Amino acid sequence: MAPVLCFTAEEVWQELERLVGRTPWDRRTVHAEVFPAPLDVREDAALAERFARLQALRTEVYRALEIARRERRIGSGLEARVVLAAAPADEAFLRSFGAELRFLLLVSEVAFGPVSDAALRSETVSGFAGEVTAAAGTK
Repeated sequence: MAPVLCFTAEEVWQELERLVGRTPWDRRTVHAEVFPAPLDVREDAALAERFARLQALRTEVYRALEIARRERRIGSGLEARVVLAAAPADEAFLRSFGAELRFLLLVSEVAFGPVSDAALRSETVSGFAGEVTAAAGTK
């Protein structure tokens, strides 16, 4: 954070100095500190595969959202209700995220079921389609 938000980072650093019993605004500054060594984290292949799969499906949803924006049916993803039709394995995968799926897709509502002929059909994910309508309520 220090290189980008330099003043804010310095204020946080000085408050941390005070919390550990040192005199804030003395001679220590966050900008003279050495970055910590990175954590030794094992690669989680299953998690990486899950994220890549979500990202591929999310890209298709974003394509449908972009078309709805261009057609002025929605202003932003938070004004959208997305109905998804997917192969059983993809639907089960997406449902595994539960209520959090709408946050991952950055929309107000997600539903599963049949879609109309106007829905965007994926050219890259077999059997996947998304239909965007305006969500009930306000953004």
